[in-house]
Amino acid sequence: KEDRGKREEVASIFLAKRSSFFHLVVIFLLLGLTANCGGPEEKKMKFFNKGKALYEKGDYVKAELEFKNAVQIDPKFADGHYMLGMASLKKGNIHIRGAYGSFGKAVELSPDHMGAQVQLGRVLLGAGQPDKAMEKAELVLKQKPVHEEALLLKGGCLLAKKEGEPAVRFLKGIVDRGLRVPDAYLMLAGAHLLKPDTGEAEKALRQGVGSNPKSVELLFGLADFYMKSKRPGDAIPVLQDVLKIEPGNAPANLALAGLYWDTGKTQNAADALKAYLAGDPKSEDRMIQVAGFYAARKKFADAEQQLTGAIKANEKSFKLRFALADVLGNSGRVDRAVETLKQCLSLSKDAANPDIIKAKNALAAISMNRQEISQAMTYTEEVLKASPKNVEARFTKGRIHLLRGEGTKAVPEFRAVITENPQFIPAYLAMADAHLLNAERGLALDTLQDALKANPSSPEVQSAIGRLYVIRKDYKNAEASFRKIIAANPEDLQARVGLGDLYVTTREFSRAESEYAEIKRKQPREVLGYVKLAELYMVQGKPDRAASDLEQALKIQPDSAPLLARLVQTYLAQKKYAKAVSLCEERIGRAPENAFLRNLLGEVEASEKNYKKAAAAFQKAIELQPDWQPPHNNLARVYLVQGQTSAAVKTFEDALKRNPDNVGAYLSLAQIYIQSRDYPKAIAVYEKLNARKPDFWAAANDLAFLLSESSSSKKDLERALLLAKKAQEARPDDPAVLDTLGWVYFKMNDNSMALRLLGRAAAKAPESGQINYHMGMVSFKSGKVSEAKEYFKKAAESKEAFDGKEEAKKMMGQI
Repeated sequence: KEDRGKREEVASIFLAKRSSFFHLVVIFLLLGLTANCGGPEEKKMKFFNKGKALYEKGDYVKAELEFKNAVQIDPKFADGHYMLGMASLKKGNIHIRGAYGSFGKAVELSPDHMGAQVQLGRVLLGAGQPDKAMEKAELVLKQKPVHEEALLLKGGCLLAKKEGEPAVRFLKGIVDRGLRVPDAYLMLAGAHLLKPDTGEAEKALRQGVGSNPKSVELLFGLADFYMKSKRPGDAIPVLQDVLKIEPGNAPANLALAGLYWDTGKTQNAADALKAYLAGDPKSEDRMIQVAGFYAARKKFADAEQQLTGAIKANEKSFKLRFALADVLGNSGRVDRAVETLKQCLSLSKDAANPDIIKAKNALAAISMNRQEISQAMTYTEEVLKASPKNVEARFTKGRIHLLRGEGTKAVPEFRAVITENPQFIPAYLAMADAHLLNAERGLALDTLQDALKANPSSPEVQSAIGRLYVIRKDYKNAEASFRKIIAANPEDLQARVGLGDLYVTTREFSRAESEYAEIKRKQPREVLGYVKLAELYMVQGKPDRAASDLEQALKIQPDSAPLLARLVQTYLAQKKYAKAVSLCEERIGRAPENAFLRNLLGEVEASEKNYKKAAAAFQKAIELQPDWQPPHNNLARVYLVQGQTSAAVKTFEDALKRNPDNVGAYLSLAQIYIQSRDYPKAIAVYEKLNARKPDFWAAANDLAFLLSESSSSKKDLERALLLAKKAQEARPDDPAVLDTLGWVYFKMNDNSMALRLLGRAAAKAPESGQINYHMGMVSFKSGKVSEAKEYFKKAAESKEAFDGKEEAKKMMGQI
């Protein structure tokens, strides 16, 4: 409007004076010139230059908007696409795909755009594709042999491919030819460490510092080298040099304090941290970093003191409260963490405030961990109401549906997450699980293939694909998937586990043993290899060899209850009863209040028919942990096997008269009635317990199962379904609860839902006789006869006692 006004003013002046033809020519020239001032080219460059200025200032979000405006005016503007990619890169890893697209567009428009070619190479290198990245580096160097960034990209590719000697020759060559930038020396040191040659690595770093005495990156690299070489005395003065250049450098301050701490100079560490805080007393980031320093060293009281003092000085701070909640949660004080996060909710009435959303997402995560699924869903729905595209809340909601067995509801949530963040691999993995829950194996594989496109080097995705091929009995492709991971990273132990498990499935035991033994060789101080070998030896009927590996594992993790239980079972398989008793008693001596150990001892005693000792052990376990089901089941079996049903019933009925809220007495009494097949009385006991303790999930679960087993009436089954869903709300991932809910659906003739839930239960407890029996029945009724036979076989061969074992044998014969 301003330009047009000026043009009209000029025209009116000349026309008013009745100028000559010359004057009219001047008018048209002026009009033309001023009109061109606002043309597309100028506007494009105005946006571009403004974007570059914002980029240089570090405001990448606003810079990106300016570059977008520039390429919108001129879609063939290669430099605009290039800078748009650079701004996306600076915004973080989740924007890499967008950056890659922008660089690709720049190259498509201008193949000679060296900057875009190099950046494409850097993205490819970061995505674990050094060969393709090398192609980009060579392409640029062919045209510009001394292109600095392309030379560094080539060096990075050689390092990524772990080609130590070629990397040293190349990087030393470019340094000798005059490329003395910090990255060149850092890469050269890394190349020497690949060989490994620590002396030359140190020499390279020192030369780098000599050429770049003010380079914080090089000084920090040298300090890091000394720290990893266990040379704190050499690292400390280097870090002090860093702080002379950048007194506020957070990593250097914290590293220096850490070195003091690790060498026993705790007062020096405290002084260093105080000096760091004094440099900017109002900095919340520094306060949080110092608190994190103490928390990392298990000094939670010091960390808490640091943060609570900071909050008193800044009562409206969300950031400080989030940090305090982390410290409290990591130190096991979850209730106080929740209280701190709830305080955040009172700091703003705006439901869309990003910090309010962050607090609710954190509360939802804690609720998920505590199995408080309804509460987690409440917080999640509140977040989505205020911010419908919130990725974290969408992911949590999908996980909740997954836990509830609602695969069809979970899929769109995970798809929404992937749409917003295509690089978020956990969403792909979870969506594949949801498709499997829906018996959509093809869609599960498609999802994982899409995940590979997002991150071709992801071992988690490759492993998931391998496991899916195993489920589909495509063992050739399964093996190829695991082999591909191991070829790329021989240290990936989970891939070796997957490969070993595959060989167990295909009964290639010697190959499985080789993979598990390699895990043990690579990680002799981790229990994984020992445990997998022990499992294999038990499958082969070699309990003596299994025991040997488990004994070694228990030395590594002496407090592991699962390892102890496995070892005891192998002793019993060898009939080494005295050794099993001795091991349990020795552990009880260390932890006399441990209910798990008492129950384990009772099982050992019962196996040798020492029923009096077994009953005493089970009763002590119940006393220590009344709500825990296994000792009640075991105690009931001990009474029944001795024919003492009446005496046992009287014992627990008397206990309930003395204390009507004695949960343990209800559970034991119900188990006695169940095992003596007096289901009406067992139901009556659970009804009383459910009335007194309506939130007790175990009572709801067992009552649901009994109702479904003892009645086929629609009313009873509908009540059983409500009770089972109530139990699942409290324990969404418990295999016993999933089994009950699936079995109720089976009784209600909903085989599809039954298969989904029982499949999840079987995945979590693959050796459970009862779950395998139930899976067999549902599979058989669904027409999956060969699968049903496998489940019945596992149920029939199970060592546990359960209703349906004889039926499983009968069904095998019938098939």
